[in-house]
Amino acid sequence: MDYVTTLASPSRLAATHTANMLCWSRVLLLLCVLLLAAATEDSEEQQKEHDEPEHLNDDDDRGAPQDVTVTAVSESALRVSWEPPSEDPDYYSIAVDTEPGVPVYNTSYILEGLESCTEYEVSVASEYGHDEYLAEPVLGKTLDIVPPSPLSCLFDNITSNAMVISWDKPHFKCSIMNYSVSWSWNTLWKEANGSGEVFTTELTANLTDLLPYANVTADVAAATKAGFGLPTTCWNVTLQERGAPQDVTVTAVSESALRVSWDPPSEDPDCYNIAVDTEPAVSVYNTSYILEGLEPCTRLSVSVASEYGNDEHMAPPVMGKTLDSLPPSPLSCLFDNITSNAMVISWDKPHFTCFIMNYSVSWSWNTLWKEANGSGEVFTTELTAKLPDIPPYANVTVDVAAATKAGFGLPTTCWNVTLQEKPGKPIIDVITPYEGSASITWSPPEKINGVILNYDIFTIKGNTKSNQTVKGTVLMMMVEGLEPCKTYSFTVRASTEPGHGPMSDALSTIIYDPPSNVTCSVDEANDNVEMFWESSRPYCPVSNYSINWNGTVLWSNQTLSDSELLPWLNKTERSFQPRDSVPYTYYTMCVSVWGHTNESTCCSEVSPESDAPVLQDLQVHRNSLTVSWIKPVKENGKLDEYRVNWHNTNGSTGQDPVGAPICEDVIKGVQVCENYTVTVQAHTGAEWSSESKLRTAVITNYKSGLNCCNEETRQVELSWSLATSECLVSRYNLYWNTTVIWSQHTSSQNITIAGSETSHVLHDLEPYTKVFSCLNVVDKEDESTCCSITTQEEEASAPKDLKVLSKTQHTASVNWSLPESLNGELKGWHLNLTLDNEVIYEANLSGSSTQYTFNNLQPSTEYNVSIRAYNGAGLGAPAEIIINTVPTPPSHVGMIAGASVGGVLILVVLVAGGIFVFKKIPRKSPSSPGINLELDPSDKDAVLDMYQRQNRSYKEQRYMLKK
Repeated sequence: MDYVTTLASPSRLAATHTANMLCWSRVLLLLCVLLLAAATEDSEEQQKEHDEPEHLNDDDDRGAPQDVTVTAVSESALRVSWEPPSEDPDYYSIAVDTEPGVPVYNTSYILEGLESCTEYEVSVASEYGHDEYLAEPVLGKTLDIVPPSPLSCLFDNITSNAMVISWDKPHFKCSIMNYSVSWSWNTLWKEANGSGEVFTTELTANLTDLLPYANVTADVAAATKAGFGLPTTCWNVTLQERGAPQDVTVTAVSESALRVSWDPPSEDPDCYNIAVDTEPAVSVYNTSYILEGLEPCTRLSVSVASEYGNDEHMAPPVMGKTLDSLPPSPLSCLFDNITSNAMVISWDKPHFTCFIMNYSVSWSWNTLWKEANGSGEVFTTELTAKLPDIPPYANVTVDVAAATKAGFGLPTTCWNVTLQEKPGKPIIDVITPYEGSASITWSPPEKINGVILNYDIFTIKGNTKSNQTVKGTVLMMMVEGLEPCKTYSFTVRASTEPGHGPMSDALSTIIYDPPSNVTCSVDEANDNVEMFWESSRPYCPVSNYSINWNGTVLWSNQTLSDSELLPWLNKTERSFQPRDSVPYTYYTMCVSVWGHTNESTCCSEVSPESDAPVLQDLQVHRNSLTVSWIKPVKENGKLDEYRVNWHNTNGSTGQDPVGAPICEDVIKGVQVCENYTVTVQAHTGAEWSSESKLRTAVITNYKSGLNCCNEETRQVELSWSLATSECLVSRYNLYWNTTVIWSQHTSSQNITIAGSETSHVLHDLEPYTKVFSCLNVVDKEDESTCCSITTQEEEASAPKDLKVLSKTQHTASVNWSLPESLNGELKGWHLNLTLDNEVIYEANLSGSSTQYTFNNLQPSTEYNVSIRAYNGAGLGAPAEIIINTVPTPPSHVGMIAGASVGGVLILVVLVAGGIFVFKKIPRKSPSSPGINLELDPSDKDAVLDMYQRQNRSYKEQRYMLKK
């Protein structure tokens, strides 16, 4: 919903202001008119008072103009000014040289249309009727003008590096102060140029420091006090000059070639001769040449000469050096100071004329006793280098290469082997005891450090030690002659060429006799196969026996196997039965002392046949129990039916008949928290068989469902219940994931909850977040139950980045971005515009808007803007900003009106004051003494001419003077 409040119109404010200014202008104009009328009336009254004859001044007040000055205004005008005498004349007369005088009615005058740079004599006289008072003549000179170009220019005395230029003075009345002579040149035989300039009062100048055979362009301009005029341009060419080649350079091209280049002299020679050291010269017809077939890295003297017939001009010799070439390989290499981890290598310098900068010594090594390798490199200016950090008994390959500025040459390769070291300690892997002996197996040392020559095996019993030696390639040994019930310790030591290494860690064992009198039989009580054995030394008890057995089901070709470790230290009876023996199966069972795995004693037996089915599996479900079995070994007739018998700890029993050949049944309606015992019987036409071996299953409790609730913000309450309260489950697995709808942020967690709990609260959730939760009993992940819910919305935080985009006198635009926390579904934006703590404008915008423009604002006014986001929870926090609109520029209408009125007012005051003053000044009567003025009143033309001359304007007087 939009709320709009109309603001004051700026155009109406401006119109009101202009009307007020015009009103005041009319008032001021009216006051000026009244003032002018009053001044006129006063002047008329004063004039009437002075109509009577006045006393006249004496003739002594008349005189010539005072302080006459003549000033140049331009090249064709002079300004004449003076001070008036005590008594103002009728007019002034100005005369130039012998020209007639010009009447002037002011105290200054500009003489125009004069010749430039010309001196004039100016006379000024005061005119009193027929009397004239002449001031002393004053000289004045008009300004100079820029002169024309000199009439012509000529060149003389042209040489290869200079020339003389002369010119005629221009036809010009003004005085020539001096001449500017500027020139530029560029050679016609190479890229070279230059310039120069001189100033002179003569009509000639020397152009110097030129190059031979160069085009020279000169500009000559005359100058007066007004500046330089346009130049006269002319050009010529300096003479060519024989000479030696210029700027000879020698550059290395390769290790066997030099490039010689030069600039030609001003006059091209017939040819050039190039000579290297004392070798004969070679004739060349270009300005460059490549000398080939030279020795590498050799300094040579190169001379170049210009040949003009029999005349030769030679340039100074220039030194050049060919590039270095790659050096050959060092002549040989030798090893010295060889140790188990380093060696020193030396070599001979190759036969080579170039300078050897340094040598690269790179090496690689690989040990000869295990898979290990490495490398290294050093640079040296010596003929020897040390190779460090090499392991013992390692093959070392070394490359030595020499280097010049051109790079490294081919290397010389040589190799050697580091010395061996004593080995590390071996590692005993296993000791296998036997009757009266033991087998020791070991691994070589981690650091062999050479070739193992032999191993020493030490047998320790109490304080007695004996040893045996085997070759270094042997890693196992049998120690004979060991006594039963004795503890023996064994260590191993390796030897290389430098000597014996350290002993291995000791490993101990006890020598036992194997079990004796091993027999197998069938236990009549349960039809299981059983194994019995005896110990030959009862006073030396065995801590553990290892049992291994396997069986073959004779009626199905199925194979069975298993093993067990049996503690037997304090037991008297020595026997073993496999769990749940399968009927009619051939069993083989073996027994040995733990650790004596190679001395097992075995026996075999067949389990008896059975007419009962064999129960295979029980699968527990929430409300049922699935039973599966296989048919009896001895069918003893035609099987037509099975019977599944069960009972639980609550005393309930039941039987399910199942028709053959089906071998599976589902017991329904089982009770939670009860233990069920199950057997199966087979039926032929004669009778029911015996029951199978019983199997037991527990019907565990289970949860009935999971509920989600969101009564408080930022949390979800989960609750569930079990099928019965009579027994608890062990633990629950709780999983949940969250999706913050307004930011699309997702997360997931899982925890384990005690089986006694029936609720859990998920805290610290974000507002408006979808929560999906699942719960299951531990070890029953396939029976999960789930629920989902969305948390409540909350008010959004303040919009971010609120700023003013632009503003004028009457508009302002703002933009912003989404709040950091929307906390719900954004429905839109609410805007407030406040002036002096009063809301003058409100608007609701769609959520897609992030910019708004306020219109109809007042200039130079401070507004407060507030913006809030709103969602399902209402308006959020505000973001605020202050906007100051642009001020209104000053109105030019009022200024113009005020200036106009002020100008009129000043003009009226001046006119009124002039009239008043004029009326106050005493006027001389025509009959006053000292004035020789006779006018016949009947001569209307004379009277009119005098009146007009007195009232001419200054502009009219200057116009008449020009005429």
